[in-house]
Amino acid sequence: MPAMVGESRSFRRGRAVTVTAPDAVAEKVAEKAAESVVAVVEKVVGHRGGGAGRVRRTTSAERLSTERIVDVAIDQMRKHGYDAVTMRSIARELDTGPASLYAHVANRAELDQLVVGRVRSQWQIPEPDAAHWDRQLRESMIELLRLYRANPGVARCTLGMIPLDPGLLRVTERLLALLKAGGVSDQHAAWFVDVGSRYVASVAVEEDIWLERAQHRDNGDERFAFGIDLLVGGLKSLGDPTA
Repeated sequence: MPAMVGESRSFRRGRAVTVTAPDAVAEKVAEKAAESVVAVVEKVVGHRGGGAGRVRRTTSAERLSTERIVDVAIDQMRKHGYDAVTMRSIARELDTGPASLYAHVANRAELDQLVVGRVRSQWQIPEPDAAHWDRQLRESMIELLRLYRANPGVARCTLGMIPLDPGLLRVTERLLALLKAGGVSDQHAAWFVDVGSRYVASVAVEEDIWLERAQHRDNGDERFAFGIDLLVGGLKSLGDPTA
């Protein structure tokens, strides 16, 4: 039953002292006591976490969004390599259980799609120029290797993958438009998207292995460029009826 105006309330102060005071005063004391408890908790938790006495409650949505899961996966791949990244390692960093991640990412295969989609969304493929499509294609493939080098471990996600992520499909459409500007047939364009992408990824995966084993990346730029020249030159010859 609610307390009426003018009622008094008893509460304890210390171990052996009981104080009786008007209801309004008692409520003020209770509020101050609660504030004191919060201050103590913030001080203790902040100290343990390395903060300056601050406590920030992270909501479930912040911790378990698909974007956050992909962020952590890419970061862990950069630091520890593809094989070290698991749903369990991601969950541990997000301070949750692995089962919680599956509400946002169906499985490891989908996670790989999302990771590659995130990185390849940064792939700059120029507007097609029919007069210079071969140079544009060559530079685009070099740019893709640069992205993989900046994100070690991500290239490994592409091996055995059938691109289904919307971000991956969009960048594939831009690459196909560049190939069509050079008069490449539909079949040859489709094959190049697959073969060319896998060539770049295989070089990146090999470089990741060098990094893990020797802590440095050998300069294979000339060898890589030679392979790209073979691929692009082959496309040009296939498209030339006099070749």
